[in-house]
Amino acid sequence: MNKNKMMRSIMLALVCFMYLKSNGQGDFKTQYKLIKSNIIKPFETFRDYDYTNYADFNKQFKNDTFFIDYMLRKYSTKNHITNFISNRYYLKKFSNDYLKQNEVRLSLVNSIDTFEINVKKEYQTKDKEGTIEYNILNEYKYVKSVNGKTVYGFTFDTSMVTKIKFISITINGSETLIDNSVLQDLYFPNFCEVDYAIKPIEAFLSPDQKYIYIYLFGGQENLEYFCKIIFDINKKSTVGRMIADYKELGIYQCISKDFIGF
Repeated sequence: MNKNKMMRSIMLALVCFMYLKSNGQGDFKTQYKLIKSNIIKPFETFRDYDYTNYADFNKQFKNDTFFIDYMLRKYSTKNHITNFISNRYYLKKFSNDYLKQNEVRLSLVNSIDTFEINVKKEYQTKDKEGTIEYNILNEYKYVKSVNGKTVYGFTFDTSMVTKIKFISITINGSETLIDNSVLQDLYFPNFCEVDYAIKPIEAFLSPDQKYIYIYLFGGQENLEYFCKIIFDINKKSTVGRMIADYKELGIYQCISKDFIGF
C-alpha cells in the first residue's frame, strides 16, 4: 500500500469513528457486548457481587439480554434513543447524599465537573389529574387512562396520587430542570424503598461522560414500571426516556434484584 492510499485509509477510519461517536454507536456497541458477556462469564464479570446460585444468576442475565433485544425493537424508530442502552454495573454511579420519601439528592464529582441532582415528590388528589377512565373487573376499578392517555404506575383507584414535582440537574452551579413531558405520566415513583426488585432512584454518568442517566422505579404495588431518563450535559437538555411496564418486565422475567436495567 503506497503512502497516499494509506493516508486515505486512515482518514476514512477517522471519519467513520467520528460518525459512530457522534451517534452514540461506539458506546452502545461496547455496552451491548458487556450485556452479552454476562451470559458467558457472570462470576468473572460481577465478581464484586455476592451471588450464591450460579444457575439462577446465569438465567437472569440471559433474560436481561433477551429483554434488551426487545427494547431495541420497541424503540427502533425513536431517534437513536436505543444508543443509550447500557449495563449500569459498568457506569460511574452518583452517590446518594439524601434519600427520603419525598426528596432525593444525588451527586458526583469528577476531575472537571461537579454534578448534583435533586428530585422532589408531590401529593395531590386524583380529581386534579383530569378525566380518569376505568376498566371494571369483578367489581374492582382499574385505571385505563388519564385524559385519554396511558399512564404508568397508576393502576388501582385511589383518592390520592403521588408524582414527581421536578428533577433538577445542577452542573458546576448551573441548574436545569428535566422536561416535564418525560415525568407527567409517571405515578407513585419510588424514592428510597428497597424491596427485592425495587431500588431507590439512581443516577449514572455515561461511558463518554456526555450524558446523565436517571433510573426510576415506581407503581402502586411492587414494580409496575422501570424508566431511564437521558440528559445531555453539554446541551443541558433532556434527550428523552425509555420505559418498560410490569407486563414487559414480567414476560422477560426481569422482575429481579439482579436486573441490570437498560
